[in-house]
Amino acid sequence: MEEGYKIKVNHIGFLTQDMEVSIEYFMKLGGILLNRVLDETWDVELALVKINHFVIELVKPTSNSSPVFKLSRRGPSFYHVCFEVDDIKRSIDLFTMMGFIIVDHPKPAKLFQNRLVAFLYSKGTGLIELLEEERKDENSDCE
Repeated sequence: MEEGYKIKVNHIGFLTQDMEVSIEYFMKLGGILLNRVLDETWDVELALVKINHFVIELVKPTSNSSPVFKLSRRGPSFYHVCFEVDDIKRSIDLFTMMGFIIVDHPKPAKLFQNRLVAFLYSKGTGLIELLEEERKDENSDCE
């Protein structure tokens, strides 16, 4: 990666066919439900659960046109890692130079307050999600 490039793990994606059962399971493990939304862009129901410092995104397809519908038929499983990046366009360029292919171009993600997300794939790592970090208001420190 380039010098000065910022990347950190944000969450792990968990695919489920039953959101209630999955939330209950992770809550029994000490999880705290952070957020839950219906995202029509991808035809999915989403929830974020935090266990200690670890965040899990629960993903349930809401229709057979959802991009994760076929994969969900295999049963519940962890299926992607999300990296938070400072510049999503630059990150996509860097990852494609490393051999990743773009599965889904950047789109606003309802679960993350409409921050941009993109999905990429490589045979060596499988599916990854890139999440653009929150932009700090440059005027927020001004008096």
